Amino acid sequence: MRKLNSGLYLTLFQRLERMADGIAQHRHDTQLPTTLNEAFHRQLQTNLSQLRQTYEQKQRDADLAYDEYALLLDQVKDQLAKDDSLLRGTYGKENPVIADFGTTVIINKGGRKKPPAPPPYPDGHRQAG
Repeated sequence: MRKLNSGLYLTLFQRLERMADGIAQHRHDTQLPTTLNEAFHRQLQTNLSQLRQTYEQKQRDADLAYDEYALLLDQVKDQLAKDDSLLRGTYGKENPVIADFGTTVIINKGGRKKPPAPPPYPDGHRQAG
């Protein structure tokens, strides 16, 4: 989709105005082509202006709708993350029941396990030995 250009709009709007003014100024000139019509060009200018205003209003409305939509997407994502955490905390992260809620089951594939840490010593020092 082509993005509308404000510079192009202003150029064409001004050209229509100059064209209509020129037609009005030289309307009695016998060499002026009969197909040039001041009212037609002024109407084009009015239509262009009205459609530009309509476009800008709809663009603002669309931007607002997008912001509301994006905000709701973030809220839904956050809510589902909380729900997933709640389900994993309730049923356990490896329990296949949580898949029924659309929550991903986290499977611990095993692998090398770290040895347990030695028990702490009551005096905070290792005993010589």
